[in-house]
Amino acid sequence: MSKQSSLFTFTGKMDGVSFYQNRKGQHLARKARGPSKARILTDPKFVRTRENLSEFSGLALSVSSFTKVFASVRNMKDEQLRTRLVKILRSMVKRDEGIRGQRSIEVSVNRELLHNVELNSTIHFATAFAPKPKVTHSADRTTGSITFTNVQVNNALSAPPVATHFKLVQLLGVVSDMVYDPNLKQYAPSDAANNSLHEVTMTDYIPVNGGDPLTITLETTLVPTGALGDKVSVVQCVGILFFEKIGPVYYAQGLGKAMKIVDVF
Repeated sequence: MSKQSSLFTFTGKMDGVSFYQNRKGQHLARKARGPSKARILTDPKFVRTRENLSEFSGLALSVSSFTKVFASVRNMKDEQLRTRLVKILRSMVKRDEGIRGQRSIEVSVNRELLHNVELNSTIHFATAFAPKPKVTHSADRTTGSITFTNVQVNNALSAPPVATHFKLVQLLGVVSDMVYDPNLKQYAPSDAANNSLHEVTMTDYIPVNGGDPLTITLETTLVPTGALGDKVSVVQCVGILFFEKIGPVYYAQGLGKAMKIVDVF
């Protein structure tokens, strides 16, 4: 493996050499290995490879749906969340009894696999904020509610040393199942119109040195295109952010932030 050191950098293949950029931003070059793309797509020996590639394309679409849902809280997740989601979604594919290479990614029938997933694996939400929430949703699945009762703030938090305030955050997002279209020979969301629809609600700033016990309620409402069908799922998350107030300004803290999936319905 060699580094590209010319004035211009390249990506792609040329004369049997692959040029690419790695995750660290380095431009590298290496000799291309393995069978050609044409052989993989036509040789009977690679039928299993083609099946896997097809399903990986569906997985990529499904992960992309989650990425868009979490876009507005991207500062609350870690870089490995995508990898954890791929693992969970791959297990959903294996549960499907359809034709290999065309199996669906059915979040709607495997919702329990997403319960309690932490967006930031290094800081769990219950570690940052100990009280357990009461989680509910409306019958049409467009509104989600999270309530914490009798919260004694001094005993509830694990706050960064300089934090003076915190906010609780609620995220509601729609994720569609991914199904294979044999006519188009590709995967697509069952409900493209509502897939990745999301909304975020936050509390006001709450002092970390609280006095009387608090009841804290968050409620978020989605406005979907038509009724939500049985091939889509709504993901509800709760998170926490910390701030330091200096004068009239609240400065966001990089430490202590956490978020988890508390319900999928």
